[in-house]
Amino acid sequence: MSRVFPWAGLLVCGLMLSLGCPAADGVDAGDGDGDGDGGLEEPSDGGAADAGSSGDGDGDGDGDGDGDGDGDPDGGAADAGSSGDGDGDGDGDGDGDGDGDGDGDGDGDGDPDGGSVDAGDGDAGDGDGDAGGDGDGDPDDTCAGALPLVPQAGGTGYLVGEGTIATPGDVDSYVYEGTVGETLVVSSTPVTMGAPPELQIVVRVYDPTGTTLLATFPYDPGYALSNIPIYRMATSSVCLQITDATGAGGPTFDYLFGVTNPDYGEPYFTAEAEPNDVLGDATVASAFIDTFWGVGQTQVHGLFATAGDVDHYRVPVLAPTLGMGVGVARGGPAHNGSTALPSRARLVALDGTVIAALDNPADSTLGLFAPIPAPGEVVVVFDGPAGALGANPFYAANINAVGYLNPPETDDVANDTVSGAEIPTGDTFLQTTSYFFGGTLEDPVDADWYAIPVSAGDIIGLSCASWRIGSGVRSMSVALYEDPPGFPVQGDIESGTQDLLWADGPTATASPITAPAASTYNLRLSNDIEPSDPNVQSRYYQCGVHVETP
Repeated sequence: MSRVFPWAGLLVCGLMLSLGCPAADGVDAGDGDGDGDGGLEEPSDGGAADAGSSGDGDGDGDGDGDGDGDGDPDGGAADAGSSGDGDGDGDGDGDGDGDGDGDGDGDGDGDPDGGSVDAGDGDAGDGDGDAGGDGDGDPDDTCAGALPLVPQAGGTGYLVGEGTIATPGDVDSYVYEGTVGETLVVSSTPVTMGAPPELQIVVRVYDPTGTTLLATFPYDPGYALSNIPIYRMATSSVCLQITDATGAGGPTFDYLFGVTNPDYGEPYFTAEAEPNDVLGDATVASAFIDTFWGVGQTQVHGLFATAGDVDHYRVPVLAPTLGMGVGVARGGPAHNGSTALPSRARLVALDGTVIAALDNPADSTLGLFAPIPAPGEVVVVFDGPAGALGANPFYAANINAVGYLNPPETDDVANDTVSGAEIPTGDTFLQTTSYFFGGTLEDPVDADWYAIPVSAGDIIGLSCASWRIGSGVRSMSVALYEDPPGFPVQGDIESGTQDLLWADGPTATASPITAPAASTYNLRLSNDIEPSDPNVQSRYYQCGVHVETP
């Protein structure tokens, strides 16, 4: 049986882009709302989704309550002219049961103009209607029957819908009316969380006809921004659909879903302001402090105007910043719909020194991550592609100022040999003890040794990166020894497209190792294969060794 390691990909303890350490309620990688739950609340309140959009219909088929098809979660009477399906067959009247009117007006009130309730009309409903008028949703399975989104109470800036993927294969559709060029941010979360089974949300975006797929967003916790779909509007109207990733459905598959436009000026979003092609014209990025994490974070949205365009963002380094992380959302029809993403992300000092640089950052599971040499300000630079841009060449990126790093090597001279190997501190969670550490591999050649104690039968995994998180180190080599004078038990070399992962799974570069006996294994990291990039200042690495007791 293939073993799936819960730590696979973890090399930085607490780094949001890598989801490095468990936390109760912090910022999820790329969720943009600061609450760790992907909810729809204000970005800094750290709590659950705000109330104001949920509630059931009154069960009498009369068009009031929030399941009446009027898209109004306040529980009041149906709004004049509001949306029902109008199909006259009682199968989608918005009261959640599909039987409410049977009189041809689709709103359960017996009055085609959406007015007040007519006495005697409408069969008794069952009261399970959904906010936003989702109902049991036969017509809203397609974009032609898409339901309207309604403002969330409390002035959050979100337009919301709430419903249930009630049966396997069920789809709920909503329409968003906007303007060409605005940025649309989508947030969705299961309402019945932790219940077996639970909805695995997929959001898809279509053009107004419902026939052309613009973007699809499967939940993918290994990538920055993946659970906050972002789409730059190429048309003034889009259809958004929600379903379950596995095609399942049932009474616990309920969701809260909303969209907002960050161009409205929320402080945690920064829209690109041209010209910003050179460092001196950099767009000033906003940042906010999340006191739970002790970090600053902002999200930037930009557009490549021409092939080879370069965009600069000036970011404050907030105390106690120790490192900066930059994660870019992936593009294409399977992700955020972008037709051209950054070919490179760079972290640059105000004097123009390149601190760190990462090619094709959207392809990285971790993004660019670099220690910051000093407080002040840095500039994040995105280089556009050299080739064709396509119809919608936008990008979205999270920029995080983090207040922690992996514990650094204590003596970069003594640990050059196995006799000076450092013993990192272990952090035990359930059956796995993780050893997180970081360091530098200085030119021309440097080697760092670490000692890891294991017991007989323990399974040893590893996750390390340098080049693939922006360091100037090239082709870092890693070797694990049980008997250091002899041959290594296993070795690996980092490439420009793959950080090192010893685990089971399609992204692993090597398999984990089972220790035959209790021993102290020694890990050697070195830069003795090829020279570092002289145009990138940093020479750092981040690493985690994970020892699991079966």
